[in-house]
Amino acid sequence: MKRRKFIKTVGSIAGTVTFGGHILFISCTNEISPYNELFSKTDVRFLNELADIIIPPTSTPGGKEAKVGEFMALVIKDCYPVNEQAEYIEAMEKINSKCQDEFGKPFLDCDKIQRSGIAEEMNNAGNEYFRLLKELIVSGYLSSEIGKTQFLEYHPVPGRYDGCTSQRPW
Repeated sequence: MKRRKFIKTVGSIAGTVTFGGHILFISCTNEISPYNELFSKTDVRFLNELADIIIPPTSTPGGKEAKVGEFMALVIKDCYPVNEQAEYIEAMEKINSKCQDEFGKPFLDCDKIQRSGIAEEMNNAGNEYFRLLKELIVSGYLSSEIGKTQFLEYHPVPGRYDGCTSQRPW
């Protein structure tokens, strides 16, 4: 009988320590934690907010709902060489510094009107770094499930088959 009580006591202590430690570590996380090796979660949020300015929600969902920021973070990290990755990071820093200069706060702390004003100003100025971000945002949106099914007209089969036709593709 003493052995059974010992096993129950040790088991409950081990479970409490394991579960309690897990709760402790979850409560210590913060927003600065990395999304991947190149971007933090705040950076991904920045990209999602910028995507929502460039592709705002209308009758179809916008860039934020399509999770364009997550797409961009993954593609930039996995598909671009280091020098081009640095260009994207620099582009984000330039947008933040422009917001800091004009409004005294970073891009994420600006309201929607201020964000769209900055985006329109940089687009009209023809900034190369803004064009890079904008192209990747549009590419990410159009290749997302939302972009393919709700924005574009989706056809699961690309037309009907006409075997005997006089038209040539060349």
